[in-house]
This record gives sequence, C-alpha cells and structure tokens, in this order.
Amino acid sequence: MSIFAYSCKAIEIVEDGYLTVATSTPFWPWEFRSGEKVIGVDMDIANEIAKSTKKKLKIEDMSFDGLVIALSKKKCSLVIAAMSATPERSKSVDFSKPYFKANQAVLVKKDSNILSPRDLKNKIIGVQTGTTGDSYCDDKYQTSKYSNVIDAVEDLINNHVDAVVLDEYLAKNFMQKRGDKIKILDEFLFTEEYRVAIRKGNTELKKIVNEVINKLVQEDFVNNKLAEYFSKEEQETEENNNNSAPGLLEQVKNNLFSKGRLWLIINGLLVTFKITIFSLIIGVFLGYLTAVSILAKSKNLFVKFLKMLAKFYVSIIRGTPVVCQLFIIYYLVLSPFNADRVLCAVIAFGINSGAYVSEIIRSGILSVDIGQIEAGKALGLNESQIMWHIIAPQALKNSLATLCNEFMQLIKETSVAGFIGVTELTRAGEIIRSQTLSPFVPLMTTALIYFTVVHLVGLLMAFFERRLRQSDKSQ
Repeated sequence: MSIFAYSCKAIEIVEDGYLTVATSTPFWPWEFRSGEKVIGVDMDIANEIAKSTKKKLKIEDMSFDGLVIALSKKKCSLVIAAMSATPERSKSVDFSKPYFKANQAVLVKKDSNILSPRDLKNKIIGVQTGTTGDSYCDDKYQTSKYSNVIDAVEDLINNHVDAVVLDEYLAKNFMQKRGDKIKILDEFLFTEEYRVAIRKGNTELKKIVNEVINKLVQEDFVNNKLAEYFSKEEQETEENNNNSAPGLLEQVKNNLFSKGRLWLIINGLLVTFKITIFSLIIGVFLGYLTAVSILAKSKNLFVKFLKMLAKFYVSIIRGTPVVCQLFIIYYLVLSPFNADRVLCAVIAFGINSGAYVSEIIRSGILSVDIGQIEAGKALGLNESQIMWHIIAPQALKNSLATLCNEFMQLIKETSVAGFIGVTELTRAGEIIRSQTLSPFVPLMTTALIYFTVVHLVGLLMAFFERRLRQSDKSQ
C-alpha cells in the first residue's frame, strides 16, 4: 500500500496544516542547532514523514525528560529524539518500528583506570536525565544527572564524575573536539533501538510513520545521513585544528559571529523582554487587586471570600518554586488549549509576580498617612475616590523603587523559561555552548547582557526618583 493512500483527515494533529514534532537539542548528530534552525538525522526523518502526511513540518525543541509528557498532553504529534521504547514510556505513548540500532558508549578521562564497563562499580556516572542511559545506570551505579550531556562531559573533564554514558555517535563527536582529554571505552555498555514516539490512539499516523521507516531502512537512509554529518563535522574540526590555538577574539568570533549565533542571542534577548514586560503588566494588575482585597475591611461575605482567596494565592505562590509553577501552567493548566510556550511563560511569571507585587503595593498603601484618608472623607469623597485620587498615587510613589527591583528580578527569573523550550537569552547561550563546546564566551556574554540590562533599569529608576524628589521640593 502506498504511503499516500492514508487519509490525512484521519491523522490527529495539534495544529492545522502542520506536523508538530518534538525533539531535544543538543544531541549531535541526531538533533542539534545550526544557528536558530534545528537539524540532524532525526529531523531529516521528520521531514520525510511530513512529506508523506502532506503537512508542513514544525519542530518544538524542549528538555528530553518532558518529551513524553508533551506528547501525551497533545503538545505535539510525534517525538523524534533518538528515543527508545521502555516499559515506562510505553504506558503513556506508542512507538514505531525501530529505525536505528544504537550503542551506548562510555566516556572516561584519558588517564582513567576504567578500562571496561565492569570497572564502573563504585564510580560516579554522569547521565542525561530521562534517557535510557539514566534508567540503566540508576539500577547499577551511583549517578549524577544532567539536563544535557554537555554538562556531564564538562564535569568529567573537571573530575566531578568518573564516566559519562551517552550515544556512540555523540561520544565520537566529543572525541573529535576534546579527544586530548577523554577517550571512549572499547566495549559498549548496552545496545538499544531508536524509534518514533506517537500519541496513543493515533493509529493512522503510526501506519504512515512505519511505512516511511520501512522505506528509509531499505534505502539505508540513516547510515547515509550519519556519514554526511560526520564528513561535515570532520571538515570543520580539521579547519579549526589547522589554526593556532584560538585566542579570546577568535573565540568571540566563533561563538557569536558565525553561523547566525549573534541573531540567536538577539532574538533570545527580545523574547526575554517580551516575557518580562507582559508578565509585569499581569503582575501589577493581579498585585493591585490582591492587595486591595487583603486590605478590605467590609463585612460583606463576598468581600471576605475574596480576602481569604487573595491570602491563599499569595501563600501558595510564595511557598512554591517558580519552575514548579511554570510546569503546572504549561503541562497541566494550559495543556488542553495547546497554548504557545511564550504565552505560558508570560502567564506563569505574571501570576508569580502578582503575589510579590501585591505585598509591595500593600505596604505602599499602608505607608500613606491615615490623616490623608481622613482629609479625603472631610472633603466628601467616598472610599473609591479616596483610593484612586489620594491613596493610590502616594502608594505608587512609595512603592516605585521596590517595584523596579521586582522588574529587575523578573528579568533574571525568565531564564528558567528554557525548561519548557522557550528560547530566551539564557537558553540561547546554552544552545551556542552546545554547538561550540566552549563555555566561556556564551556564558560570559549572557551574564554581561543581563548585568547591562539590569544596570540600565537601575539607572532609569534613579533618574525617576530624582525627578520625583525635585517635584516634591517644588510643591
């Protein structure tokens, strides 16, 4: 039967006209970034499947341990991320036929006395969270878990772990770039089969995926693509090795001014600004309503209920980590609506900010002299007029410096949005680090940008405070 014989209407998709595929970079050569574009063997397979479904391919990049959850929550139609079927994963999603048999290799230091997997007993093994290497080693060795394997290899080089378990081809890539400090054991730890993950019940899409895989296996598609990526990587590595040891300027050029990496940083900064500004707007709005509700003295039952609800909201938000709140909003609350990840981040950070802003505004309101309120009553103003015309302006003025600090804190807090796959400033730096395997320039550039932005906000705040003081003196 032809691949095209299946009805596209029977295929369950999360967005009309698109085949949404979730993956997790960096995992060379299967999925990695070239500038802002996600490429790799798995993405080539995704392109072939998209052609067969007559849909445009849309790639969602997120953390590996969140892929199965994202698929089961209908955040994507497929997961293609060098993933193998395990009993735990199979409870939540279906899997295609295997498209590649992969070996899990062991990386150790060049001078290590670990000669085979049998020597790993009582050693600390670095693994990427959620991978089969993670679950395999968890039962047998002491493990140190990482969100990406690059951090694990850096810790291996710095003697924080004794070995790292990872895909054979990724291990060979590290050997090309860091072969002077690490080596691969001759014996593999175990072998697994990579498959495409499909949401349970999506039988028509599963049929198409399996037919595409059958065709690709017959054509030796995966091995041909692996050879192609290795050839390109060897050429780049050889060019770099022919140059003298790169100085700081050369590192800056390689990390920021090649392969569109500067635009990745700029776009990440713009996303950070977008999340921060809209989150602060939501936070100030929620914060004001919450503060007024907490300070309300009415005996009305509805007002009392709002007061209790406001106190509960502040208590819950202040008592739980922002990352946990972000996950709840993305994977639970907004999951049925297939909301954009940036929107989920804005809502999560806005709700989080609202709790802290409410306390800032509440303290600002309480700082207004009681005589001001009495004067308003003497003028015949009602409570709403007193709040808007007398209390609120003074409370805002008294709280301005603290609100500015909340804004600066919010800028930095957005760095955790990368946990749900948002490419903000910090994640942009991490992506560049994964491409160059050079941590200094990407991390220092990210830190410098954050410092500059926060410092400029502080200077702007100092300017407004001076103007306010001059205004007070003139009155």
